[in-house]
Amino acid sequence: MAIQLTAVALANLAAFALRFDGAPPAWAMAACAQMMPWLLVIRAVTFVWFRLFEGLWRYAGIYDLRAIVAAVVTSTVIFVALVQSPLGPQVYPQSIFVIDSLLREWVARKTY
Repeated sequence: MAIQLTAVALANLAAFALRFDGAPPAWAMAACAQMMPWLLVIRAVTFVWFRLFEGLWRYAGIYDLRAIVAAVVTSTVIFVALVQSPLGPQVYPQSIFVIDSLLREWVARKTY
């Protein structure tokens, strides 16, 4: 679980780096730092709910792939709602949601 949450954090940081061509401005990194704990909690709860931490991933199949996609989409929708709420930062790049989700999908397939 710790490895997966580390991958979540790295995917989000990589999304910011990709969005800003490797040099995110200070305001973007402040928004990233403000929302990172929320992102980690949301992804962890969602991944547990979709049972991604159970079973043998050596024998993963199409059902497991669907569970990964569903967990990432669900957690991203929840995270977007949180960012858009009064609890979120005033400015958060919209493209980060897509880039982060795609990176997370890719990382999930490589690490599971």
